[in-house]
Amino acid sequence: MREPVQIVEIDVDYCALSYGEGACTAALGVTGERKCFNMFRHCQDQENFSQEVLTLRFAQPRANMPMDQVYFPCLESASPRSATVNIGGADERFDPLGRRATVTVRLRDFPYHDSLLDKYQSGRKDGTAQTDEGGYDPAARSTFFRKLKTRWPYYAGRSLRVIDAYLDGSSVVALKTRHFVMTDMSIDSGGSITINGKDILDLADNKKATCPRQSTGVLQKDVTETATVLDLTPAGIGDVEYPASGKVAVGSEIMSFSRAGDIMNVERGQNNTSGTTHSAGDAIQVCYEIQRQRIDDVVRELLVDYAGIPAGFIPFANWQSEVTRWGTSVELTTLIPKPEGVAKLVGELAILGVNIWWDDVAQEVRLKMVRPPDGDAVYSVTDDNAIKAAFVDDLDEDRLTRVAFFSVQIDPTKSITDDDNFRQQWLFIDPASESNLQYDGSKTREVFCRWLNTGDDTTIRIAARRLLQRLKDAPQRVRMVLDAKDSAIGPTDVLRVRSGVFVDETGAARMQPMQVLAIRDVTAGHDFEVTAQSYNLDVEIGYCAPNDAPDFAAASDDERIEYIYCSDANGKLPDGSKSFKAV
Repeated sequence: MREPVQIVEIDVDYCALSYGEGACTAALGVTGERKCFNMFRHCQDQENFSQEVLTLRFAQPRANMPMDQVYFPCLESASPRSATVNIGGADERFDPLGRRATVTVRLRDFPYHDSLLDKYQSGRKDGTAQTDEGGYDPAARSTFFRKLKTRWPYYAGRSLRVIDAYLDGSSVVALKTRHFVMTDMSIDSGGSITINGKDILDLADNKKATCPRQSTGVLQKDVTETATVLDLTPAGIGDVEYPASGKVAVGSEIMSFSRAGDIMNVERGQNNTSGTTHSAGDAIQVCYEIQRQRIDDVVRELLVDYAGIPAGFIPFANWQSEVTRWGTSVELTTLIPKPEGVAKLVGELAILGVNIWWDDVAQEVRLKMVRPPDGDAVYSVTDDNAIKAAFVDDLDEDRLTRVAFFSVQIDPTKSITDDDNFRQQWLFIDPASESNLQYDGSKTREVFCRWLNTGDDTTIRIAARRLLQRLKDAPQRVRMVLDAKDSAIGPTDVLRVRSGVFVDETGAARMQPMQVLAIRDVTAGHDFEVTAQSYNLDVEIGYCAPNDAPDFAAASDDERIEYIYCSDANGKLPDGSKSFKAV
């Protein structure tokens, strides 16, 4: 009989060397009064610290865990929550980049003899591992997690995994593994441990990563409004922090430059700024500038080069294929004059139709354009086959009748939310929604975009009209509890929901397309909660039907979604829905 089990793993930095042997130059009584614990905090030869990973595993207390690995029976609960994707940056309740995937792990502390964590445990007992005292019993001193946290205070950013599995005889069979990085660990006086984790995109948090990076060079002397040479100080900073050429911001002025050592030859008053006087000690900040770059290239550069996310977590070939098919017309041009949070910058791109999130199962940063289903898995969930409970809300506060889109920023040193600082304004209106027979009024969303400074009219029209199409009626958001058999469903997946919470005008259950925003476990291995939102785009795509396909009236929901059917002269299918479009 298969028995569900949940396991939590954390990866501890551990030294592969032994104290005073081989490359380790530590010597008892010389470099320290006691042998180290093979962790960096108390290492006595840090230059030769040889890092390897020691994986610690925790599970709920049970007698039948396999004996081939050590499982500490102290896990009380693990509650992972997937990233919440803000589709196209449309939901103003979330950051444009959405909400990070998170996990909260609760454990119970316990006395521990240190046999797994301490190579010199026997020497602690007989006194040969220290010179400042005689032998002692490690199990009598504090507890497992208190000792671990003291020896290893550098846990933030290290790997944490939550594994949903089952026991099959004497083996653990993993069903799903979710990947996080640790953010904090707390221990209360009663011995309760809480470990929190977030996804890898936490490295792009505005407080942790900025673009451009902060420059520390300053003007060595005062500069007149016409001077063409800048002297950098402190000495040598030019070769350390500044490229050979580019643009810098000094106060509210942008200058282009070429550099040799600490001397910059500059052209003043660039990017619609004015040359002015500057004082000795004023900061000289390198700007981030791009011209006509693809959105996938820019996002990758921001996440890898500026946020430090390992490139191995980014399936860039998949990103390129997605953008080539659905976003190749989007060309980004901008100048960022001073350091801003990477998460903020990436989030600003969401309104152009790109979604970025951490897939905690695939262990990838995913990129997907706002688009119709295109060969993706589309999941059918119904009251009969999957849905255990469903709750639906109409989000009228999100409804729009107008989108005002501002682009082509004038002065990059001034506000990015001031319409006077943009050359172009587009206003898109859905007149029918504003009529007295529908919503009888207007609701406007203003979009300020500094990334389209070449005036990309096509991209603006697509982004604005798609946003208006999705939100011209109050979007419906549903929370559904589904059976674990459907656990392949993930963020941005499309669902065909047929449930009593969605009915047609006769009261019969109807099929409602939904797009998944977030996933949360309810009972590990048994059921999970999906948050999804109504999925409405301004284009339907499909594939040519096989010769034996039924006509529209006899087609199933799956066939109606997948295949192209001919419309009437008014562009409507037999059920009144809009026709397909060749793309």
